[in-house]
Amino acid sequence: MDNVKENKLGTMPVRRLVFSMAGPLMISMLTQALYNIIDSIYVSRIGEAALTATSLSGPLQMLMVSCAVGTGVGVNSLVSRRLGEKKFDQANSGAMHGYMLCAILWIIFFAFGMTSVPWFFSKFTQDTVIRQFGTDYLSVCTRFCFGLMVAIVSERLLQSSGRASLSMTAQICGAVTNIILDPIMIFGLLGFPAMGIRGAAVATVIGQHVEAVIAVLFNLIKNKDIELSIKKFVFSFRTIKDIYAVGLPSILMSAIGTVSNLLMNGVLMRFSSTAVAVLGVYFKLDSFIFMPTFGLTQGLVAIVGYNYGAKKKARIDEAVKTAMVVAVAIMATGTLVFQLIPDKLMGIFNAEGELLRMGILAIREISPTYVIAVIAIVLGSMCTGVGDGMPTLVPNLVRQAFIMVPVCWLLAKYVGMDWVWFTFIIGDIVADIICIPMAAKVYRTKIKNLTEENA
Repeated sequence: MDNVKENKLGTMPVRRLVFSMAGPLMISMLTQALYNIIDSIYVSRIGEAALTATSLSGPLQMLMVSCAVGTGVGVNSLVSRRLGEKKFDQANSGAMHGYMLCAILWIIFFAFGMTSVPWFFSKFTQDTVIRQFGTDYLSVCTRFCFGLMVAIVSERLLQSSGRASLSMTAQICGAVTNIILDPIMIFGLLGFPAMGIRGAAVATVIGQHVEAVIAVLFNLIKNKDIELSIKKFVFSFRTIKDIYAVGLPSILMSAIGTVSNLLMNGVLMRFSSTAVAVLGVYFKLDSFIFMPTFGLTQGLVAIVGYNYGAKKKARIDEAVKTAMVVAVAIMATGTLVFQLIPDKLMGIFNAEGELLRMGILAIREISPTYVIAVIAIVLGSMCTGVGDGMPTLVPNLVRQAFIMVPVCWLLAKYVGMDWVWFTFIIGDIVADIICIPMAAKVYRTKIKNLTEENA
């Protein structure tokens, strides 16, 4: 393998590089958000109980994604830094350890899917219809999540070496597969049996496995910076430690978010099952705004990691500034759209009556937080790129564990359900207040005094 040629992460003009990395990732994340929305649209046709069931399933699905993403973020950061340092054997080792960790994560969630899904729903509702819908849906998603794990880690490997367009292609193929299969599996088209909400889950896991196969093949055939070889694989606790030094804070952050969302669902369920459905619908809608931003910051992690390894400070500075400007523009646009047409957005999900009224109110109250939230997202990604996940973990830990649930409960009990959605704005302001000085410290200690080489 020829490793002499400099990777574009260290040579391409920075603004062009940010867009060449972020563009495909943003498109792929938009596609992911689109299929999440379409999935919920079809489920809403089954009924509000089915929509509530998928909303209750959402936090655990988010936990599965978070474990895979956290592992992938750690692999991305490690591999991109080792490529920047020209330590190719260590980059290859990091990639192979990522796949090993995928298998371990799948076994854990498979065991949960086989033993604990009915118990999980019994903790939130005694409505037998919602519980059955939820069990049918989540059992499939947990037992067959191997494709999800492999797809996410494989795509992070493509991103770590600057091949964002290949990552985009794999994600789009998986999402399109899901979108096509959803109505077929749910309603029984083209000779298939009607599977209802279980069909939505089957379509999802098939799409994930299609995405995984394509992403793995791209790494084997197209990714010349990384060599995947089982024969050369040597287990290393040090490599796992390096991966989770960055990835574990991300996983813990998301796990805390999962617990927070579960508790918020529990709080809201005490007052209104409709509020739980609204929260689930809102998360689907806001993913359409946040997903492109996350695609942008995924590219930023690879750019920062590579140039940190190569000691090119000026490129890091320009990349972070460019990402911040683009992210703010995305979020401001999202806020404007959500303020102007919340009724039409809720109408997509067949909402009417109290579901429609509460949904419109929630969208208008939460969306102003977008521009606030993006500051911590971009700065956290900068820190992740240099191998420090704490400026991402700590602000989100405080936000989720000490702000979201208590404030939600207080507002719901003493002020009224119409005010609970302000919880999000309060939480994001607190996260920014904590993140900014932490990120500034990381910059001073790790980036500011880098000795630049060929900057």
